[in-house]
Amino acid sequence: SDRFQCCHQPGMAPPKRKKKKKATSGALPASPAGSTAAKAEGGTRQHRFHRAVFQKVKEVEPGMLTTYGAIAKALGLPNYSRHVGFALAGCDGAKVPWWRVINSSGKVSWRPKDRIGEGTKANPFKSKQVVLLEKEGHWFSETGTLAGWTRKLHEF
Repeated sequence: SDRFQCCHQPGMAPPKRKKKKKATSGALPASPAGSTAAKAEGGTRQHRFHRAVFQKVKEVEPGMLTTYGAIAKALGLPNYSRHVGFALAGCDGAKVPWWRVINSSGKVSWRPKDRIGEGTKANPFKSKQVVLLEKEGHWFSETGTLAGWTRKLHEF
């Protein structure tokens, strides 16, 4: 019967689909990656986002902390906390104090390349971020939460 005809049968054209426009944020205007406008504005949208994240992290003073979500909100992109983490994964640790950024539970997020030690009982793995935070005077509870972290949050 004609009732169950597929649009891909001979003589029938597939339905036309409307293209969806990408939503852009007011904080980071979109430019095509290879366009002249992108180069004039200082790189791709991703590069501009990463630089904005690094600039916000540089505002956090020694002894203070912030969260991925707080940085995203400060940039006007409250749903981009995961992207803040991706940006910090590729930052230059000598110029950006990435270790001052923790998760919303007050803990250090695990990173495979952030391990120090041999992984033995005598010399277990320790997070480089934990070591750097301890140097700044922070200490951790038995559950791995930074003690008093909510009182040490930087306000943007």
